[in-house]
Amino acid sequence: MQRFQQPEPQIPQMQPQFLGIQGKVVQSESAIMANDVPMDGSVAFFPMQDMSAIVAKQWDANGTIRKTVYKPFNEQMADSSSDDKRIGIGLSDDATKAITDKLDCLFGKMEELEDKLSSQTQRKSSRTQKESES
Repeated sequence: MQRFQQPEPQIPQMQPQFLGIQGKVVQSESAIMANDVPMDGSVAFFPMQDMSAIVAKQWDANGTIRKTVYKPFNEQMADSSSDDKRIGIGLSDDATKAITDKLDCLFGKMEELEDKLSSQTQRKSSRTQKESES
């Protein structure tokens, strides 16, 4: 009798395959085509050639492409923009003073009107009291 030995079934082992970052350098966002975005839901990165931004795109579960734009942050530029804000605040102080002066004038006129109305109301109520007493 011959014995037949059955070979053990081999289970293929799936090793994770690192593909790296998907995407490409583009001149403008309009150069990114839908087929450049992987359909497996992973994110593809598209840096602008002038390095003004990096656009990240990925397919959503509902079949639309979601986009996120990353822009560089330069501390030196941020400091200069805060200087611009300080200058703007100085200018707006003048405008604020002018507006406040106008509002004070308007409130003063409103108070005058309220005083006149309240004095007229008091006269009417005193007349009504005199008529009811007679």
